[in-house]
Amino acid sequence: MFVLLIVSLLFAAAPASESGATRINQIFVQLKAPKPKVAVQQFKLKEVDLNEFVAVALKDKQRLGVKKIVLDLQESGGLRAEATINMDDVKIDMPGIGLFKTLLSGTQVLKAEGRFICKERKAHYELDKASINDVWVPAWLAEAVVAMVGKTQPPHVDITEEFDLPYGITGVTTHVDRVEITR
Repeated sequence: MFVLLIVSLLFAAAPASESGATRINQIFVQLKAPKPKVAVQQFKLKEVDLNEFVAVALKDKQRLGVKKIVLDLQESGGLRAEATINMDDVKIDMPGIGLFKTLLSGTQVLKAEGRFICKERKAHYELDKASINDVWVPAWLAEAVVAMVGKTQPPHVDITEEFDLPYGITGVTTHVDRVEITR
């Protein structure tokens, strides 16, 4: 779910105060620069550095409704994420939402588990299961929260829908402890 972070926070923020955050920042500086004339470039982003980067990014530039995010990388594109979100800041207007009014107000902990699917320079996040405060919620509800958070802040990407990978990135692969980016 919170490849939203790998996408939304990582591509839109630029913290530089912590060692892990600095390492991630250096990789993004390289990604933003024109690609050298080498055939393939590979970048490895450690899970611990990504989580530090996200924490610093949230502290440096507050995101609408998002208080905290922790990523847990898995093999084969798997990604678990836990986000503390002030649902009062994330206005979701769609049929069926009224049934979940209690879960969609105040500060809640959203846990999501799914896969980051990357193919032909495009990507999206496919949600497998989700919960709010350890109460199972339908995937469509969690996707609505993720979509709204992603659409309301830079770079305004809904990761539940297919999007173009930026910076000439051709592939993203997750492992238990790292993300590998290819361009």
